[in-house]
Amino acid sequence: MITENSCSNMKIKTEIVSEDENCDQNNNNQGYNHGDNNNNNSELDFAKIAENRTATARKLFSIIKKGDFDDFILMLSTKPDLNVFINGQTALHHCLLQGRDVSWCRQLVINGANPNLCNQDGWHPLHLAALKGLTESLTYLITCNRKAFDE
Repeated sequence: MITENSCSNMKIKTEIVSEDENCDQNNNNQGYNHGDNNNNNSELDFAKIAENRTATARKLFSIIKKGDFDDFILMLSTKPDLNVFINGQTALHHCLLQGRDVSWCRQLVINGANPNLCNQDGWHPLHLAALKGLTESLTYLITCNRKAFDE
């Protein structure tokens, strides 16, 4: 079943698969066994990956808060997931809320931050840049959005 979730004017399609459908899809000669302990290991691996992504995001948020651009660039070189939400904000939201300049914003987007994600309050990075009076970041984010629509 396909559902649509909306965030302001942006619609995101998600597919919901029932547990039975999921089992049927995975049971196509791919070694899926309901009694297999590997399934539990997969769940544990997934939980550990999610925990690591969250820890990395928290570290990035801390670097953004400190304002150390060199550490920021070093952290980005490790290719973290920049679209993880911590307290309802992504790294890009957090960066703008901290009042960081356009160079921070640009580096986040270049390295994979989605400038079209809204935070827990429904605000996009564009809104936060305007709220904080970050005109260069605002202009940059408008350019990002134009490129997305041109493609």
